[in-house]
Amino acid sequence: MMRKAAFPLPGDQKTDPRERIPRVHSVDKQPDERRTEDGPKAALYDGLKEALASGLVMPGQTITIRSVAQAFGTSTMPAREALNRLRAEGVLSAGDGKSLMVPVLSQADLDEIYWIRRAIEGQAAALAAERITPPEIKRLAGHFRAMERLEGSSSSIKDRQEFLRLNRSFHFGIYGASHAQNAVRIIEGLWTRIGPYFHLLSLHKSQNYGQENHNRMLEGVRTGNADACRRAVEDDIDGGCALLRELIRDLENFPGLSRATAFGD
Repeated sequence: MMRKAAFPLPGDQKTDPRERIPRVHSVDKQPDERRTEDGPKAALYDGLKEALASGLVMPGQTITIRSVAQAFGTSTMPAREALNRLRAEGVLSAGDGKSLMVPVLSQADLDEIYWIRRAIEGQAAALAAERITPPEIKRLAGHFRAMERLEGSSSSIKDRQEFLRLNRSFHFGIYGASHAQNAVRIIEGLWTRIGPYFHLLSLHKSQNYGQENHNRMLEGVRTGNADACRRAVEDDIDGGCALLRELIRDLENFPGLSRATAFGD
């Protein structure tokens, strides 16, 4: 049986390298929306995509077959197949030797992803306000409360990475409530590309997790206000993009960038 992967936080001098968090699981999907593939290959592929989308790895990090196999408790063959599949999809790029790398996106790429996200995620949020069900609202409220508790706690590695996981759960809880599966698949692909940059945002001391916008999103779906929910998502994306532009002007602020190996190799 493939064990849960462990994700260390690179480039953080205060981080104890022995600290680990469990692999992020698929969030807010109904059984009929899950992948139909079975077995460790599908689980490994999904786990890697979720790690990228949740921001559990950094731009520029090296990913090796051995590190993935060790982290997920599997053999090298399924690790190689999953990594090659992600490379073929453009999610990972070639690194040194046989290794792969989490791409460092150009400013043009980041800007393009930004305006696509703004349009599609804003529309998905507006639809969610009209279509969301009471159980879906209850799950969203639970995610929000968990993030509220973390906002007031110490900024430890576990807190930051747990918030990243919850942030993904919260957002995709809203987008999934749009019941627009094609749009959600597009958003998932965009988050797989931009997710590693959420990691940089989480390391920034002035980042307050955007809870004000999350609260507005929650109120928007609770009250069925499509325009308010759309604006809250757009403002959340705008704020994150503006801060990210500042951060990537001087990537030397992040000593782990492009030197660390993901998954504790």
